[in-house]
Amino acid sequence: MQHLTLSNVARLASTLWEALLGSALTLDQEPPIAARSRGQIAIIHISGGWSGTVLIDCDNELARRAAGIMFSSTPALVGESEMQDAVAEITNMLGGHIKALLELPCSLSLPSIIQGQDFTARIPGSRVLFSAHLRHQTNRFTITVLQRTSTAAKAA
Repeated sequence: MQHLTLSNVARLASTLWEALLGSALTLDQEPPIAARSRGQIAIIHISGGWSGTVLIDCDNELARRAAGIMFSSTPALVGESEMQDAVAEITNMLGGHIKALLELPCSLSLPSIIQGQDFTARIPGSRVLFSAHLRHQTNRFTITVLQRTSTAAKAA
C-alpha cells in the first residue's frame, strides 16, 4: 500500500485525463470552496486485501466537456445521462488504476453517481486518506480516497 499516495493518484488521474480527453489536469493547492455548485459525484468501492472508496467530485461544466469528448458530441448537446456515464467511466478507470497500486487482491464495485447541488457525500466506517484537488482550466476536479476502518462497515 506504500504506492497509494496523493502524488501517485494525482499523477494517475492527470495521465488518464490527458489520454482520454487530450488535456492534462494540474494539482491545485487550494481546496474547492465549501459551497458546491451543481455537479456530479462518482463513487467506486474497492474491497479485498484493502477496503476503501474512491470518490470523484466533478462540476457539471467539466463533466459536460468530458462527455462531449468521450461521446464525440458538442458539449452543449450533452445531457445528464451522458455526463453521468462519462464521470462514472472515468471513476471506474481510475479505480482500476488505484487498485493496481495496492498490490493486493482486490475487486471493484460498479460506480455510483450522485448529482445535485449543495450536498455532501459520506461513507460511514471510513476515514479520508487524502484528497487530491485538481484543476482543468477554470474547473475543479477532486479525488478523495477513503479507507474502511470498521469491521461493521465491511459486513454491510
